[in-house]
Amino acid sequence: MDVTPPVQRRNVEDNRVDILVHEFYVASSLYLHEDQLNWQKLHHLLYVNVGLGAVAGFALENGAGPVTALGSETIFVLLGVIGILVALAFGTALWFGTLYLQNRKAALAALEAHLGEYGGEAVVNLPAHLQMISSRFARVSPTVWVLRLFPVMLALVWAGLVVTVLL
Repeated sequence: MDVTPPVQRRNVEDNRVDILVHEFYVASSLYLHEDQLNWQKLHHLLYVNVGLGAVAGFALENGAGPVTALGSETIFVLLGVIGILVALAFGTALWFGTLYLQNRKAALAALEAHLGEYGGEAVVNLPAHLQMISSRFARVSPTVWVLRLFPVMLALVWAGLVVTVLL
């Protein structure tokens, strides 16, 4: 009696599904990584701005003293300009990061569509009748605008403070 299992033959379709599943896994990992990276950029922007704000507040309250011959207002203006530049730099990084994130989501949707041909269910792009929110928000999350506009608002705050000190 032969106890060896029969050789299972795989067809081209099985291999195609395996490839698509692997690509979907890689694409979803890239999407998650980019999303986390964008939020880390925002956190770093906040840390830098809190530090700049603390130094600026100290300079305005206590003056520069023996540290430099510059006045406290001059130091505050310099810190404000640095704050504006930092906010704009992070804003640019976040803007393009969110665009890249949308590209990753589109890649997931395309892979999902191919997997649907083999019986896969929608995970990224749910059919309209299954969505709990408007399909407009399912395509582009409102948090994208939080990531994009927060640096702009910080730059405007710094600019307003600098203008207030200069006037």
